Amino acid sequence: MGAATKLAFTVSPGNTTSNSPFVNQPQVAVQDAGGAQTAGTDPVTLSITTPAGAVLTCDANPTNAVAGLASFAGCRIDQPGTYTLTAASGALTSAVSSSFTIAAGTLTLSPSSVTLSDFKNGATGFTITATGFVPGDAAMVFGLQNGNLFEITPRDVTADATGTIVVHHAYDALSADIPALGALTISVGSRTYNPPDADLTIIADPTTPPAATPATPPAATPATPPAATPATPVKTKASFTG
Repeated sequence: MGAATKLAFTVSPGNTTSNSPFVNQPQVAVQDAGGAQTAGTDPVTLSITTPAGAVLTCDANPTNAVAGLASFAGCRIDQPGTYTLTAASGALTSAVSSSFTIAAGTLTLSPSSVTLSDFKNGATGFTITATGFVPGDAAMVFGLQNGNLFEITPRDVTADATGTIVVHHAYDALSADIPALGALTISVGSRTYNPPDADLTIIADPTTPPAATPATPPAATPATPPAATPATPVKTKASFTG
């Protein structure tokens, strides 16, 4: 075994979704010139070779090699795209991972729709439950596609161990004058979830149908009495005497 001169990926990330830990967490070997793994304990740092505005996070970055192998955990990227990772450590020759793809993450919202009256002054509001986050993700901004943000209390919510957040809408002055219908969007870090990822549709208030007018019953027609039959006169025979 020679002196450490370079790094090499022994495990490259596999395809996964944004804000989700890589299915295959990176492992980087500290090698000698011949490609043999050394006993080095060098700190290894990962970076995105093709960032395009995306952010790479890991539980620990850099991570120290143990017996010549740096094993990373919790690594993920917040934006969809196709990437490679670069591993670097001091004067050692850096290494580039195989290419991998991050697909857009998804969310499911409940309820799927609310009415405009839920936003009006004095309304009690409504509760939104969003599932599909990575536990610990913080949902930072809630808004409508038409650009009208509305207040969510609390505004910053952290997903629980199941990847679920529950927030309650509360009235504010802006939300009272929403001029048009729209759909909810949620921002998590630099990733914005919007339809079809997450879609809470704001619908018009239901129209109250006019009260039914009870039908006026037809006036009762008085019964026609049967025509009276005139009595037949009785003829009396006269009797004369004398």
